[in-house]
Parts: sequence; C-alpha cells; structure tokens
Amino acid sequence: MSGLIPQSFIDDLLARTDIVDVIGSRVQLKKTGKNLAACCPFHQEKTPSFTVSPDKQFYYCFGCGAAGNALRFIIEFDQLDFPQAVEQLAQSLGLDVPREAQQYQRQTHRFEALFEITKQSATFFQKQLFKPSGQAAQHYVQQRGLSAATLKQYAIGYAPAGWQNLLEHFDQSPENTKHLLTAGLVIENPEKQSVYDRFRHRLIFPIRDIRGRYIGFGGRVLSPNDKPKYLNSPETPIFLKRQELYGLFEARQQQRQLDFLLVVEGYMDVVALAQHGIKNAVATLGTAVSQEHVTRLFKTVKEVIYCFDGDEAGRKAAWRALETTLPFMQDGFQAKFLFLPEGEDPDSLVCKEGQQAFLTRLKSNSQSIADYFFHTLCEQVDIQHMDGKARLAALAKPYIEQLPQGVFHQLMLGHLAELTGLSEQALSELSHAATQQTTQTIAEPSINQANQYSEKKTSRYPAKNFVSASKLSVSLTPAQVAVYLLSKYPEFAEQVENSDRLANDQSEHTRLLAVMLKLLKDNPQASVGHLIGELYNTPLGNIYAAVLNRPPPQTGQASKEVFLEALTRLQQQLNLEDTYQELSQFKNLKSMDASKKEAFLRAFEQLRQSKR
Repeated sequence: MSGLIPQSFIDDLLARTDIVDVIGSRVQLKKTGKNLAACCPFHQEKTPSFTVSPDKQFYYCFGCGAAGNALRFIIEFDQLDFPQAVEQLAQSLGLDVPREAQQYQRQTHRFEALFEITKQSATFFQKQLFKPSGQAAQHYVQQRGLSAATLKQYAIGYAPAGWQNLLEHFDQSPENTKHLLTAGLVIENPEKQSVYDRFRHRLIFPIRDIRGRYIGFGGRVLSPNDKPKYLNSPETPIFLKRQELYGLFEARQQQRQLDFLLVVEGYMDVVALAQHGIKNAVATLGTAVSQEHVTRLFKTVKEVIYCFDGDEAGRKAAWRALETTLPFMQDGFQAKFLFLPEGEDPDSLVCKEGQQAFLTRLKSNSQSIADYFFHTLCEQVDIQHMDGKARLAALAKPYIEQLPQGVFHQLMLGHLAELTGLSEQALSELSHAATQQTTQTIAEPSINQANQYSEKKTSRYPAKNFVSASKLSVSLTPAQVAVYLLSKYPEFAEQVENSDRLANDQSEHTRLLAVMLKLLKDNPQASVGHLIGELYNTPLGNIYAAVLNRPPPQTGQASKEVFLEALTRLQQQLNLEDTYQELSQFKNLKSMDASKKEAFLRAFEQLRQSKR
C-alpha cells in the first residue's frame, strides 16, 4: 500500500535501531574509546576519519563532512530513496511500514502526472521528427551527421511549426492543460485567454533525470533568423536546472563505470561528442556550475574536466566553476579545465578534428585546478616584487581556506609558500581579516545604480560567504551554516524565538532554515532522518541534501557560538534588505530627508562591500 509514512513510525523505527549494527554490517568498524571508527565509505582515505557514536546514534566524517543517523547512512551507502530506506530498515526489524495514503497520494499523483505528460510529449516530438512536416529538422540532423542511433539514444525530436500542435495532441481537458502549463510545455496568454505551445519549429532535446524520467526540454532553432537560438523549459516542480545535468543519464547508460565526466555548455556539444564516440559529456542547462552540479559530478566520478570557450566569457565562466568546485576537492578528486581555440566549441572542434585528436587535446591541454588557479592569480600580480607576492597571498589565501583539510589543501598551501617566499606556518597564521579590503568613500549613488544590485538573480543583497571569527575552512553562507549545525544539534532551535521573517525571504536556504526551525519546535526530538522524511521529494529537500553533502564548517569555536553568530549575520542581512527596500521606494535621493538619505547611503555602501 502506497502512502506517507507516519512520523511516529519513523521515530519508533529509529528508537529500535542500533546505528552500530546498521553501519557495522556494511563497513568494518574499530573501537576507539566511546566511539567506533573506520575509513570513510563516502570518500577515499587511508587514515580513518569516520566515527560512529553509539550514544548519540549518529555518524560523522571529519574528512568529507558526511553525517546523519541510521536512515541517512542507508540512503547514502545503499543509494536508496527515503521510503526505500525506511522499508529496508523496517524489514530488518521484522516490521511492516504503515502508510497515510491520502496526503501521499495527492503529492505523488501530481508528480506522476507531470512525469507522464513530459514522457508523452517527448514521444510526440520524436515522432514528429520523421513526419513530412519535419523535413527541415531531418535536413539539419543529416547535415550535422547525427546517426539514427544517436537520435534514439538522446531521444531527439522536433516541435512542428504552429501554435497548438502539442496542445491538440492531448485531450484538451482542464486537467491536461493544467499539467502542460505546470510542466512548462505550453504558455497561457491571459489577455487573449488562450494557451499555445512553448516550442515551435525547433529541434527538441529532451532532458532526463538520473533515473531516466523526462523532466524538461531544450529547443534549438532551425532557421538562423529565429531567436533565441536555444529555448529551455522553465523550472517546474520536477525540473530544477541547478540540480540537473543534460546527458548524465545517457552517459551512465553507455558505461556504468565512467573514468571521468566532461562538462560542456550546450546540448549539441554533448550530442556531437557522443556521435564521435565520446559518450561521457554532460552539460549544464543554461546556468553556471552549481554546488548541486559538483556534488552530483563527484558522486559519479573522481575526475571532472570543465570545457570552456577561450574567450573572455568562457574564462569568467571557468573561474566561477573553479570557485564552486574548490570546497568539494577532497583528496582523490580531480578537476581540470580545458580552454578551446577562439571561435571553437566542442561541437565544431570534434567535427573538425575527430575523436582521437579531441581526446589527445583533452589529455595534453587540460590544466589541473591547481595550475589554473595559480596561473590566473599570478597574471594579476607581479611576483618579482614583494608587494606583488603579498597581493598574491591575499588573493589566494581565502580560496585555499575553502578547501577541505587534507593532502591537497597542504599542497596548495605549500605551492603558495613557494611562490611568495613565506613559510606555510606564516601563511596559516595570516588573519583572514587582513585580506579584506578597507571601506572606501564613494560618491552618492542613484537609486537606479543601487537597483542594479538588488535586481541580481541571486536575490537580496548577495551575502558574502560566511566566515566566522575563528575562520571557517569552507565557504558557506550564514543560512547554510545554520542549516548544517541545526541538523547536527536540533536543540539549537530553542535559541530562535521568531522565524517568521526567515520564512518570507527569497533565499531558498533561508526558507529551508525557517522550515527546519518550525519542524524542530513542533518536534524537539526530531533528527536528521526525521527532517529528510519531512522534506523528501520537495525542492527544499533537495537543497537540504546538498547542504548535508557539503564539507562541514570547521571552526575553533563551540558549535553553538557559530550557530548564533550565523543567525546574527543572517538577521543583519535581512535587516539591511528591509531598510534598503523601504528606502528604494523613493525616486531619487533629493526626495529623502537627511536621516533617510544617510541610512540609504549606509545601506548602499554595505551592499557594495558585500559584492566584493
């Protein structure tokens, strides 16, 4: 019987379970005082840093930050969904899992309907490719040299010209139209009270999740006069761009044990590489490389190669990818960067030089993340002079601090020491605060200038990555720090009196924190497993999993102090936002009185500093 698993059953299940038995049946544990230890099963290491606490019924890895209870371990180790993990744990105890059907059925029906409508749409597009109306698309794929096998592997199709071809393919019931709208396949025009197809006269690239379910689409124009060149599905309940990688499902189907993954920028890059026998390429979906992307990449392989155009935009995108990847660089992981010749992309280059030459280029021209990092920073300074070396240390040190502790961290620090002539100890003792730029006097900004910051996609005043006074070793925002520590110490929720403002914030991590605080106040005994269960199969649940998968915040302070400091900083950011939004209602500075003008300038300056 399907249904939502009652929280009371999960509580009872965890109460009956001994985490030592669960982990000990899968990993060899050794007694170390009150706890047990092992080499971490979630990352490669030679010295055990993975500990299991029988008293707390909790595991934690000091190397990679993996943490949780028995259910969380089964989910990660056995690669199961939450309900499957509960079923397995209950079965081991001889228990039947009860269900609360009504709420679960409403939720699953919605998702199943969306998966079904996208699957049927994908089939529709594939069939249209081979119909007479699809001649333009047929000519294009033939011109690009795509074989029938490649078309089938990636389920490539065609959206015919016209406004309602897909809509008319389905029974135009209110329910079907609603599902098509929710899935982003059709668009509603309220003024004309009409609905029309999103994709028209485009080559269609279906996007599948890691389980092979159709979740979205990308469409490429067939006429050079049409714009935009690529059109993507909007984000939906089943499609979050920052979490998905185009081609990952197909790559895993071709080869279960991949040596490395090549990250490119477009659908045709992935498909063209596959056509030439390079079937381990994936693409981000019109977004920068995200934390969720990096987590998924390193869960699949140990080596990732980012491939970018050699122009200025490509270099900027590569540096953003480096910044996102650094905190995940556990010992044993490799990240490399390949820059293509001017005017080339993977699609054009592999067609021009062929498989073997492209693979040779990958092998000989890719820079390691360390080489790319130091080369880029050294280009900005003159290390022949002492002030240049000091500047290099100031630029590099905050990034190196984000690396997880380990051999790679020490090697990076050692190389910085070689370049600057400072000892590693001297570099380690440098205060993070010394690298911060001093506040500068600025001219009065206009409201429009200020709005350039507030309208950024990142929402709010983009918070600097949170670094406590004791130097967090991993770059996290205040909300992420609070979420992580709240997972480990649920009792910290008692320290927060009111979380209403958090719940109304635009930041997903802040809203996640608000939801966790409410859950923990309603159920003070809740653990990581309980929280995962409550958030399972929701967008916030995916964000929560990504935070738990990140390396932990490592500080010299007590965890409670760090938690409270994170909340204080978060509240300061929210207060700044409220002040700024209130004052931004004025059309210009001249309409403000002196006190409001001063408050606005102060808020703007803090915003400008946070952007550095």
